[in-house]
Amino acid sequence: MCCIVGHVSVRNVAKGSYFLRALSDKLERAMTSTDSVDFAQVLTEVTRTVAAYNFLFARKKKQVPSLYSTLTKEIHIPKYSENV
Repeated sequence: MCCIVGHVSVRNVAKGSYFLRALSDKLERAMTSTDSVDFAQVLTEVTRTVAAYNFLFARKKKQVPSLYSTLTKEIHIPKYSENV
């Protein structure tokens, strides 16, 4: 989830949700990586990225995505191959 239930998610009116932008960026990087990447690792990087944003208008407030999973198997994003 992009935030804990009962709290708000910060978004840029022109560019959209910080969470979805970070998720999109990290997935794109994972899909073009030369190594296989674990999806849980991608979500952890998204959390770190969103938490590091400096929301100038929020005055010392942070948005930290809440990771909750019921996955029973690992999901790996295969390494990038130009032959596909």
